[in-house]
Amino acid sequence: MLRTKTFGLAFIVAIFVLSGCGAPQPSATQSGGLTFEGYTFGRTTADGQIEATETNVYKPGDQVHLILQNVGPFKADDEGKHHLEMDLEIENDAGEIIFEQKNILEETGITQLEQGIADTPYGTFHSNAALPLGTYTMMLTVYDKVGGGEVSQTAPFIFE
Repeated sequence: MLRTKTFGLAFIVAIFVLSGCGAPQPSATQSGGLTFEGYTFGRTTADGQIEATETNVYKPGDQVHLILQNVGPFKADDEGKHHLEMDLEIENDAGEIIFEQKNILEETGITQLEQGIADTPYGTFHSNAALPLGTYTMMLTVYDKVGGGEVSQTAPFIFE
């Protein structure tokens, strides 16, 4: 009987560890008719461009980019312009906010978008070499200031 209970407990612990329970999981929210197709992380290339990457692993001091894909449709104002805004938040593995930036775009978010779609809006976290290694969570929220909709993507990344 004791052997069965020990095996059962070990099995439950193994399922917990293998399923990633306890680790931050990606999540998305969409409201007010604003949607997006997905997200990816990005890196800064040697020539200063941002390119998508298949990994969420970085080194402290790296720039971490969270890129949303095909956000929209944004509603236009009476002059045919779209008003985008974004917020960015970073949490450490204890759930404490270590960085927060509101209203990233301000006036630069007033633009004309083809078919009301923002192809690749992104938020950037400029980390520093003093950050502890571990798992962090980035949340990027994009707002439609005319239509009232918003989308938000939360995704974990790792400094090692």
